[in-house]
Amino acid sequence: MRTLDFVVILTVTKLSGAIPLEDFYPYGAAQGDTDFPKNDDGSSPIVTISTKFPFFNNQHDSLYVNTNGAISFLGTLSQYTPDAFPLSNSLRIITPFWADVDIRKGGTVWYRETTKPSMLQRATDEVRLYYPSQTSFLATWIFIATWDDVAFFGSTGVATSKRNSFQAVLITNGRHSFTIFNYYEITWTTGTASGGTDEGLGGTPAQVGFNAGDGINYFAVNESRTDAIINLPRLSNVNVDGKFVFRIDTETIEQGGCNTGGTLTIAPRYTNMFGGERKVLSGPCIQPGEVLLVTATLGDTTVDCTIASRYSVTCMTPTFYVTGDVDVTLNVTTSEQNCESCSHNALYYGRITIVNPLDTKPILQPANPSKWIRGEVVTLKWQTEEIPFVVEGSTLEIHVVKSNSDHLPRIHYHSTVVQFIDTLQTEVSFNLETDDDVIVLSLVEAANDTDQNQTQRVWSDAIVVVPRDETESKMSCRRWKAEDDMLPFLSEIQVQVCPCRFDQANIDVIRFHPDSLCQPQESSTRPDINCLYHPRARQCFRLNTPGTIVTGRLCCYDNKGNLMDILTSSGGGYLQRFHYFGDGEGAVPYLSNVVFDTAPYYHCCVYPQLTRSDIPSECFEFYLRREPGNCNEFVPNTPAQNVGDPHFVTPDGLFYTFNGVGEFVLFRTKSKNFVTQVRMQPFASNGNQGSVITSFVVKAVNLSDTVEIRLNSIRGFDILINRVVQDITGVTFLRYKGVTVSVHDANATTDGHKKEVNLAFSGQDIGFQTLVFDSLLNYVVSFGPTVQRGSIEGLLGNLNNDPNDDLVSRAGDVLPSDSSTEHIHNNMGITWRVTEEESLFTYAVGTSYSSIQNTIYVPLFDVPETAITDTTRAICGNDTFCYYDYYVTQDEAVAKSTQVAGETLIRMQKISRPVVSCGFPPLVEFGQWNYSGMEVGDTATLRCNSDRAVHGGSEYITCNSDGRWSESQTTCILGDLATTTTPPPTTVHPDSDDNDSEASSLTTVIVAVTLALVLVIIIIVTIVLVRCVWWKEGRMKFLEGRNFPTLTKEFENPEFGSPE
Repeated sequence: MRTLDFVVILTVTKLSGAIPLEDFYPYGAAQGDTDFPKNDDGSSPIVTISTKFPFFNNQHDSLYVNTNGAISFLGTLSQYTPDAFPLSNSLRIITPFWADVDIRKGGTVWYRETTKPSMLQRATDEVRLYYPSQTSFLATWIFIATWDDVAFFGSTGVATSKRNSFQAVLITNGRHSFTIFNYYEITWTTGTASGGTDEGLGGTPAQVGFNAGDGINYFAVNESRTDAIINLPRLSNVNVDGKFVFRIDTETIEQGGCNTGGTLTIAPRYTNMFGGERKVLSGPCIQPGEVLLVTATLGDTTVDCTIASRYSVTCMTPTFYVTGDVDVTLNVTTSEQNCESCSHNALYYGRITIVNPLDTKPILQPANPSKWIRGEVVTLKWQTEEIPFVVEGSTLEIHVVKSNSDHLPRIHYHSTVVQFIDTLQTEVSFNLETDDDVIVLSLVEAANDTDQNQTQRVWSDAIVVVPRDETESKMSCRRWKAEDDMLPFLSEIQVQVCPCRFDQANIDVIRFHPDSLCQPQESSTRPDINCLYHPRARQCFRLNTPGTIVTGRLCCYDNKGNLMDILTSSGGGYLQRFHYFGDGEGAVPYLSNVVFDTAPYYHCCVYPQLTRSDIPSECFEFYLRREPGNCNEFVPNTPAQNVGDPHFVTPDGLFYTFNGVGEFVLFRTKSKNFVTQVRMQPFASNGNQGSVITSFVVKAVNLSDTVEIRLNSIRGFDILINRVVQDITGVTFLRYKGVTVSVHDANATTDGHKKEVNLAFSGQDIGFQTLVFDSLLNYVVSFGPTVQRGSIEGLLGNLNNDPNDDLVSRAGDVLPSDSSTEHIHNNMGITWRVTEEESLFTYAVGTSYSSIQNTIYVPLFDVPETAITDTTRAICGNDTFCYYDYYVTQDEAVAKSTQVAGETLIRMQKISRPVVSCGFPPLVEFGQWNYSGMEVGDTATLRCNSDRAVHGGSEYITCNSDGRWSESQTTCILGDLATTTTPPPTTVHPDSDDNDSEASSLTTVIVAVTLALVLVIIIIVTIVLVRCVWWKEGRMKFLEGRNFPTLTKEFENPEFGSPE
């Protein structure tokens, strides 16, 4: 863990006063406000609002403004004496001053909603000021309610002149919501009917705060229902007298402003490792005064910081050569006025997360990157709305990436290529003059005259410069080879191999995740450079976990779904010296991978083949150092599933339904070192009862963080790490202790899910694919091949390849696999209820283990046959789980999601079934195999480089049933000579129509070879043998192993077709 220390020294003063009426949000008839007739204990008509307003984790589309100083959501409020919070009876209210207001005696209540830009901007600025962590908040809607000069009930005579003026402002962006209370004048606290005096004091004074209406969740200002509430114009939670600010969308009300010690908030939480990002540090209360010093230190790097407001400090991040969490300490030293020797220190603690550049979207992106040729004019582009500063006057810099003497890449300034950029520009062209192979571009904010230390930057990805010609590419390849030879040889390194087929890589969330540089175009965050280094690939995948000595593996697949071989004109994936995570000593995240793997592959293999289809000798050399491994060693995962109104499919293939309410053990290892628990809550509709999974939690005991995914009605879902909600805004891939988390949007899905969240516990060989719906979670659990058979217990059975003994109670009683749903519920399902001591779940404010459980809940066990109508069949086909869900929920979307999930599982089961694979064809130097696939019956044809000819053996081989290619001693030799060969019979491959056409195109080839040519062949073979003398003994052994694969693994069902 790294530590970042900040030091702030400043002077403290005290504020006083209230909020003048002119500083209220504008109100009244001139602003278009609505009022209602003079009344006592009245309310406005229902106000239908134009947006969903989040409050206490619930969305609201209407509200009421009540005379007695409150805004309510579920009904009007006529009660005049405030009760102490919390209150039940669905009394969901915001109370800037709940007391007995009587506007018959004087005053007006005004209200309006608005989306006027000037009002939205003001609200945005206030939220960002009082909540510095909300740096990207943009208000989209506000509601203003003003109690203007209002009197109290029972006032008479002179007392009728005692008036209160206050305002409540509701603000939201649709996801987060805030409330501002402004107080100008408070002269009375109580009506006479609430025990107050004729002066409006005493009795039961006003209540200020928030109530969820569930009898549990609430927040009240400390002075509520006390005589001290009259001091509101001189009180504040944001250090501005007469103003209170709260965040109110979650179950816990969060106060704005600052504190006097302890917690430090840093925003944005996530930062690019290249640096130049402005971080807002909030927590300490910073009053105007003489600032003596503000610095931030990380190791040997010191940066200057600036006081941004009385609530925050801003600091610019340096360049980091690590990723992950960095501890931050802020030391605030204050000096008192008129006392230079008097000072006070307060420490604040926080944390930032340095994110790998490959896991975020780059703001600067090259246009037509394949034409970024050294010495040519190139174009860089961006989207203005993604730039966090004003573009006007900014400059563009080139930085080069070079390795130091320890082979650790570092970023160095090279040159400024554009001196001034206009506001409206979204791209810029310049001459690319650099001798270096890898560069990054930086757009630099125009210097601030008052504080040049606060200059921000945005960056591109690391870009591989295209050489002018093949001579330059060969020079770059040789330079890389010379440096690579100084590092350990990788031929004996054991690293997870790629699956032979795209289908398996695509569902393997345990071991692989999509490569950000090569994805389907519609999913790519880098559309202009997508698959730049693998132009013929459909998609590539990277390892979730680095291998030995932080190595990685890249797996790329063609449009037929076949794993691509690096030694073909199409190119392919390969072993990577450095995983892009860059874990461990001797590596820099991202940059080591680019410098030692991506750039060399481009120069040695990709660029030479842009103009010719031959395999260059440099690519063969790259292959020797980055051998891709043989995919026939891959062993697939075993899937299990939960869908809908919970229906379970165990990894052994047993289907059953269990509807409990509470928290249950989904599965755990019998050693109890890996635990997964699910929370089920009722889903009631049309009088038929069922339940759905709304949350689940996972932990590898002592080896991982605790990860919880739970539904959220406002944000869709929350991810909690060790019981703390994570802000995942702007990131898609995160790493925590022992687990990786990836989040994907679900675009145009057939089952209606909104998001997909994948968890990979690679150390335990277990993964989770979670589909987030509005009202439930569906998921697939994958068990890798290293998970011991028979080692688990719980609702998912025992993973022993026998579905007949999967229904096992906690006590060990085995139920027949054909037991009724009711029998399963009563004798197996509920026995796996989590005890309070076992629970890993987080409980929201006002909830507890006990409040979640329902031990007497009885669901619907069976669907009446009469309920299966033509409509049901039209929706569900023959899916009985879908029948159940449609009957219970009467929700076609829920039922359809269950049906689609069932089809998905069947597909995954087919993909995971074993079939024989031969892996890559045997290695032939100066040649490449064009193969139809790697399964039994597939064929491969050898094509030599243009200056070579096939010699010896057959240029056609077939994948045999023993998992070996038919033997071939064929080589590619110099000259135009060819050996007579006969192609194999045409084969039909069940996975692809493309393979059918390819196989059927093979024709019989008869080539006459004269006796004179044989002599020439013998001479050339002798030359080839002499060239081979330089090969190292270890490499020859490696090549022999590549020619004669002995290990056969099974990987896929041939009945399942190629990916679409």
